[in-house]
Amino acid sequence: MNTESASSAEIKSAQVLGPVGTSERIDSIDVLRGVAVLGILSINIFGFALPSMASLNPSVMGPLSQADWIAYFVAWFALEGSQRAIFSMLFGAGVILFTSRIMASERAIFGKRLYYRRTLWLIAFGLIDAYILFWPGDILFHYGLAGLLLYFMRDWTPRKLLTLAGIIFAVLALVRILLMFSMALMEGFADSPDAAERLNMTEEQFEDFQMTMGHVDPEYVQQEIEERSSGFVSAFIPNAEISFKNQTVNTIVMLFWDVLMLMLIGMALYRWRVLDASRSLRFYVCMAIGGLAVGYSVNLWEISYSFANDFWVAYFFWTYDIGRIATGLGYIGVVMLICKLQIWSIVRNSLAAVGRMALTNYVMHTLICNTIFIGFGLFGSLGIAQMYIVVASIWIAQLLYSPWWLSKFKYGPLEWLWRKLTYGKLAQKTISMR
Repeated sequence: MNTESASSAEIKSAQVLGPVGTSERIDSIDVLRGVAVLGILSINIFGFALPSMASLNPSVMGPLSQADWIAYFVAWFALEGSQRAIFSMLFGAGVILFTSRIMASERAIFGKRLYYRRTLWLIAFGLIDAYILFWPGDILFHYGLAGLLLYFMRDWTPRKLLTLAGIIFAVLALVRILLMFSMALMEGFADSPDAAERLNMTEEQFEDFQMTMGHVDPEYVQQEIEERSSGFVSAFIPNAEISFKNQTVNTIVMLFWDVLMLMLIGMALYRWRVLDASRSLRFYVCMAIGGLAVGYSVNLWEISYSFANDFWVAYFFWTYDIGRIATGLGYIGVVMLICKLQIWSIVRNSLAAVGRMALTNYVMHTLICNTIFIGFGLFGSLGIAQMYIVVASIWIAQLLYSPWWLSKFKYGPLEWLWRKLTYGKLAQKTISMR
């Protein structure tokens, strides 16, 4: 092949190179992603609206109404952890979808470069979400970080993917067991006047330990409320400190391995054709019933134990991953059943639109909630039940505007930007908004 023909081939390849078209999408994955992106707000709202420890120990907010307790119980029993698990699994499946389509035919010449540009830009979005948009609970950064490794696992068999996921699962369980043992051991010193010295901790480290145990100084809570309800300027430093801790210490110890494990499970599920609603009805019924039975049982035990022991943090229980993964798989089974039976078409179409705009809708949670709770000074002022009125309002808005937007444009705003940044000059004609 001469130089001219090689150049022509590359130009032709660039012309066809582009993001996934509407006709290539898997509807059931879009619906499931829509469920997850809405569901994740039901837990993230604690971080947006209340002091950092309120999701772990709601009593730090003072006396709660019966409605508040019911809302808190439902959140931890039915939703906590499972929505992020589904979201993470879908990211893993998305890695296979993206790479397999790019690596097909002549696109392969650009595959690795495009994958890493896409992943690095996701990390950048995460940093913006955390530091500029004031969301220390951002997950995009960790997804991008784990995504840097997933490229090398894209062709693994389900067995190999689940083997590594199982190893990470076991290590995380062991870490949680050691944490709980250490916490139980140190709690005996907690009430001693010289506790910090006896535990060989600074006063700041001891305060962090106390909060981990669920014992929070009311002055600390009030200070956090004042900082985050007095506007974005006063909230900047505290938010940056928490974000930095989450993206360094917490990432190394737990968060990176957490999302990597779930992404590997998602990749295996995709390879097994679980996520495209192509398995049998019996399979999905068993998946739904079995997953929810195991997950709800574990979650109920964790909540009961936490309530009985002054709100020991359920996130540190060794059973935590069992409960949320099982619950997440149960919800996946339910959604796949709905998609396979082709019922509730209006709801499915709206959820699919939310899922197709998942990045935009996820970041919109940050913009909307921080405008309400930081911008308008309502941080720490709503009860837990009232907080869910905000959640429901955002859900309704996104279920309405996502289909409307996609009826006018091909992509959500951030999805379009992400594609433009990923493909650069290689496929500009294929990434028009309309």
